[in-house]
Amino acid sequence: MSIGIGTSTTSGNVGIGTSTTSGNVGIGTSTTSASNSSNKIGTSSLKTIIIQSTAIVTTAVTKFISNTLIPKVISSRIIGSSGIGGSSGIGGNSGYTGPSGSVRVDWVSDIKFILNNLIRVSKDRRLFSGFTQSNFSWIRNSDSWVKSYNWTGVSAGINGLGGVGGGTLISRRHVLFANHVPYPARPLDIFFVNKDSLTFTYKVTNIQQVGDTDIAIGTLDKDADPSLIVYKVLPDNWAQYIANKVIQPTATYVAMGLTAPTQSFVLPVLYVNQDKNVSTADVTSIWMTSISPAYVSNTDIEVARAFGEGVRGGDSGNPIFTMVGNELVLLGCWHTGKNGDVIGSFPWLLAQKTAIESIIGQKLNVINMFEFKNI
Repeated sequence: MSIGIGTSTTSGNVGIGTSTTSGNVGIGTSTTSASNSSNKIGTSSLKTIIIQSTAIVTTAVTKFISNTLIPKVISSRIIGSSGIGGSSGIGGNSGYTGPSGSVRVDWVSDIKFILNNLIRVSKDRRLFSGFTQSNFSWIRNSDSWVKSYNWTGVSAGINGLGGVGGGTLISRRHVLFANHVPYPARPLDIFFVNKDSLTFTYKVTNIQQVGDTDIAIGTLDKDADPSLIVYKVLPDNWAQYIANKVIQPTATYVAMGLTAPTQSFVLPVLYVNQDKNVSTADVTSIWMTSISPAYVSNTDIEVARAFGEGVRGGDSGNPIFTMVGNELVLLGCWHTGKNGDVIGSFPWLLAQKTAIESIIGQKLNVINMFEFKNI
């Protein structure tokens, strides 16, 4: 039996009020010595756990790509085997009563409520607690602070790069990459791990850039196992669920060549780095150009700031998610690192939705946001 957040108690595998641990104390997922001189985060002079002989990511490569910065009734939500969320909403979370008598909650408030509860359970940010190099297998971390969410569509690593370069499932045959990362010659091996710590190996046979953006799509040699999740994206009308405003460029920005307006808002996110640790921050703006870079800043949730980590050389290609109820929703993958108050930036995936769907030959899966109120 699991214990839910708020007033609801439900049956499930693991509740937020309880904790099950395997007692495994594993090794970290990578050891790095990242370059400090580069804003570009696709590479660093690092050697990771799954490099078989020599690291292909060298200081010379880092120099090559460095310094790029593109300026229903909801009464209680439970935690069960499928993660945060269920048939009910978050207990005690404020909402409003709509015309039909249903209660719709505020999306951002809902995310913050969940994060605050997760933080109380664990401070372990690792997705994996162990790794065996002889057979390239990983053990999922039963103490991870975000174990309630499904991370099986996030790659555990790439042979020859370790955690660098990311790789996130957007269909059964396609993964999201960062175009500037010097991926090994194709075909390359990429690894995914399901909830039972069973590792799957696939070959990426092709990588294609999306337009002139830093988004790239990798094609797998076969369909990903059904036990691995394919992530959804936000609906086109996502902005109606969040307080936001469009800021026109000032004369100063125009003089600098920054002529596009900026969409400003605060959206809490979870993001993965090359060590496969999960941190939290806020997406605070999107520059409304053809490549639509999104900028990430430190979270405004004070108690969550200890769960943040700066983006560094080697994190490129690893994913950024927001949360909708019990699901992770993919926003994009890292492109650049720290610049002033910004801890990192990435191309906003939705801006290239049509182009991506043309490459993969199918529609991206879109999350349903019907239970959240319009702002």
